[in-house]
Amino acid sequence: TMSENEASIFPDTSKVREAMAIINSLDSTKLKVILVRLAKAIDGSCGKQKSIFSENESQELQEHFQLTNPELNTFLGACSFILEQSAYHLVKPATLCAQLQALGMSEGPSHAFAAAWEQEARTTISKLRSAPLGGTMLLDSVDWRVNVQMARSDCHRLSDPVAMFNLRLRD
Repeated sequence: TMSENEASIFPDTSKVREAMAIINSLDSTKLKVILVRLAKAIDGSCGKQKSIFSENESQELQEHFQLTNPELNTFLGACSFILEQSAYHLVKPATLCAQLQALGMSEGPSHAFAAAWEQEARTTISKLRSAPLGGTMLLDSVDWRVNVQMARSDCHRLSDPVAMFNLRLRD
């Protein structure tokens, strides 16, 4: 269990509780494979949504776990969120397991999360460290100008530099 001074990185909201109920209702034997795939897809793309599973794979997941499309989306979104938060907070697998159980996740799924995170944490964190912060904007060019005022009518010796930089960014 979590110690009292160890704050949870996961909010206790109705959406999280809904996701926990869905995750707890699933057969956790296949969960690790899905979690590993979701962890491999984390790349620090700042919320740009990309499809991790094809349409056919999503259909198969719905049938296998007997979920509706909204339930599947909630399940996959929650799993991705848990793994992303684990990466951003550099959570150890045992701590992740304890925090998920404290939120109400069953033992089987929480151990699947811990096992998947233990397998993929190093690679995922390495990818996130090399990802650019704030998106993919790159410096395209730099223009600069320096004006130096050397004298004024009321002051004979003056050195008052003013620099102006123009930084152009591109996607």
